[in-house]
Amino acid sequence: MVFASRVIIPDQSIRGDIARIAKYMNLTYGVTYSKRQLVLFEKWEKRDPVSEEELQLINRIQRVQKTGVFDVWIK
Repeated sequence: MVFASRVIIPDQSIRGDIARIAKYMNLTYGVTYSKRQLVLFEKWEKRDPVSEEELQLINRIQRVQKTGVFDVWIK
């Protein structure tokens, strides 16, 4: 992770994860993002798609919580 003045630039391998977390925060808690941030998250998500490890984690969480909140954008 690189820190540049007041900006944090995450490693490319986790940018899609961060984009999906931002979507979750928006859907669940109403967190809002600027249009610029949304465009950036969209790019990150395309470049770093959901991994098999991430899918396994999501499935475990959904079994415990009995929710389908992740289905909105994962599948």
